[in-house]
Amino acid sequence: MEIGNLKTAGPLPAALANPAAIEKVARKRVSAPAPAIRARFIPPLHVQLGRDHLDSIREEIESAEDVLLNVYEDIELFDARGSALDDIAFLLVRMKDRLDEVVSGRDRRADIRAGMDALADGLEHAAESAKRRNIPLLKPVSRVASPPESAPAVLADIIFVVSRSASMKSDAEAMLRGMNAFSSDLANRGISAMFGAQPFERSSQPAGPLRSSIFDISDDLRSMFFNGETANALAAVRQTLEDQSFRENSLKAIVVVSDRDADDDYASAGEEALEAVSNADAVVFAIAGKDFFSNRPFSALNRLVESSGGEYLSINKASFADNFAALAERIAEALLSRGAHVTETSERIVHIGPAPADSFLVKFPDYRPEALGLRNLPLETEEDFAAALEKISDAIAALAEDKTEKGALLERLRRILQFFDGIRAFRLDFRA
Repeated sequence: MEIGNLKTAGPLPAALANPAAIEKVARKRVSAPAPAIRARFIPPLHVQLGRDHLDSIREEIESAEDVLLNVYEDIELFDARGSALDDIAFLLVRMKDRLDEVVSGRDRRADIRAGMDALADGLEHAAESAKRRNIPLLKPVSRVASPPESAPAVLADIIFVVSRSASMKSDAEAMLRGMNAFSSDLANRGISAMFGAQPFERSSQPAGPLRSSIFDISDDLRSMFFNGETANALAAVRQTLEDQSFRENSLKAIVVVSDRDADDDYASAGEEALEAVSNADAVVFAIAGKDFFSNRPFSALNRLVESSGGEYLSINKASFADNFAALAERIAEALLSRGAHVTETSERIVHIGPAPADSFLVKFPDYRPEALGLRNLPLETEEDFAAALEKISDAIAALAEDKTEKGALLERLRRILQFFDGIRAFRLDFRA
């Protein structure tokens, strides 16, 4: 689809053309707006300043903030890619400068050959190292794909087993802020994910059914009260595998989130959890604290993690955004180990809102030297030099067009933020 200079691989969400569309998304997420909000006229000032009206506005703005987390993440993604494109452009211009004059003499041409090879290596390094949350920005992303004989091989059911201890409240808030990017990361890796939450203290039970939308699981987590103590974590893992309705042939990924070690109140809890994990063929991950004195992973949780082939990620040493990026990568690796295949794609899913219609595909071209046709260019004759210059000029032109298109997209994303900034600063009514 094309709007102005912006081209995408699929239809654009309405929010990009009209930021007020996100306002409508926010309204859908509020169960009962006050009558003053539903009115089609501007309420009188005494109504606008009334408690019910202001509470409704606050609810709608807070609901929109969930959606806007995607927009903030998207802007950071395109900003990071723009900086990486500047590095590529600099190297391409240097390549062009080296070939602007046709030279004679073998020694001089050998010099140019060495310089061109070094610049091609620089392009390779720049394209390989440009990443955002472990997702490459200047080369194709690896995706897991089902082998022909096993269509469900890319399914992952991910359950967050979260401690309800009072000390976990701030960690839970940080966790919620990183979940949108986590969902996008999984989608870009070709993983069909569903999410669940199972809070635990002395006992545990699902916070809701498995959900396909990360926004819904975020709501489940927000409904939790963090006012208890870390207790029966091992029993909670076992109960999760018993309580949740997993899809057939899905990878069962249990993610224990806790700042303390398991403190189960009966001796056989560890063995029962190990047996349940083994019988379910599940993988246990932990985003958890470490022992204060040894700085080693908590032993009880780590035993589950290691026995299932998962990974223990530090809740203290890394941000939830980084931990979620690592978790998405490990889940993809677990699917590959179970028979999924690897494909590559230059398309990225960019999410704005919670519904499939609120996302779209954007192409991120491959800027490695082989893809640009700039590796091992022949440089023997005048015709070789002319052909090499043409290839470099084509690459520079393609990069400029790419940057212009993504700049148009970035501008539209920023308009969404400006729209809501205007509401916060100047408006009391929340009309469409």
